[in-house]
Amino acid sequence: MRIAHALASVLLIAVLASPAMAQQIGGEIGNLNDPVGSVPNILVGDQSLAYLVFPGEQVSCPDDGFRLDAVRIWLEFSEDQVPVCLSVSGGLLDAVPEGDGFVPGDPIYLSEPRLIAINDPGLQVIEVFTDEVASCEILEDAYFLTLQFIGPAEASLGVDDEPAPGIEFIDSGQGYVDLNGFDRPSGGKIIIWGDIICCITTPTERSSWHQIKQLFR
Repeated sequence: MRIAHALASVLLIAVLASPAMAQQIGGEIGNLNDPVGSVPNILVGDQSLAYLVFPGEQVSCPDDGFRLDAVRIWLEFSEDQVPVCLSVSGGLLDAVPEGDGFVPGDPIYLSEPRLIAINDPGLQVIEVFTDEVASCEILEDAYFLTLQFIGPAEASLGVDDEPAPGIEFIDSGQGYVDLNGFDRPSGGKIIIWGDIICCITTPTERSSWHQIKQLFR
C-alpha cells in the first residue's frame, strides 16, 4: 500500500513538472501601483489608452513567451456618471522605437468589444479578457497594453503618484499623444495592468498580405 502511495506521489510530481503545466505559469504586468487619486476631463469616449510594458522585467517564463489573458484599468465615476454601460476592447500593441523611448504602434491583437455595466459611483476596475484572441509573444520585447473605449465613456482616470514621460498615451482620433504632457491639476501615471500566461513562441514574421505574396513570386 505504501509503495502504491509512493508511486502516486511520484506521478503527481511528474505531472506538475511537465511542460504543459509550466506553460500555465504567469503573473501581472503593467502599472501595479494602487490608485492615489483620479484625473477628470480626459476620458470622454471614442478614445484609446496605451501603457508601455516590458513583460520580461516583471515576470519570468521558462520558455520566454507570454500570452495576455486580461487587461484592466482603474476608473472613478461620480454619482451623475452612473449608471452607464461601457463598450471596451482590450489587447496588445506593438511598441515602436522613437528617440530614446517607444510610441504605440499597430495592434498585435484586440478583443471584441465587451459591454461593462457600472451602477455605483467611486473607483471601479474595468476588466476585459483577451485570452480568446491572444497569440504567444516574445517576453523580452517591449509592448503597449491597450484599452479602447467605443462610444461615450465619461470617467476620471485612476492614477498613481509617480508621473513619468513616455509611458502612458491616449489617442482621441488624431494619433497617440503622451498623457504625461497633458495639462492636469495632479496625478501620476494611469493604472493599466494585465494578467499574462507563459507559453512557447514559434518563429513568426509580422508582414502585410502584400509583403507575404511577394515572397512567392
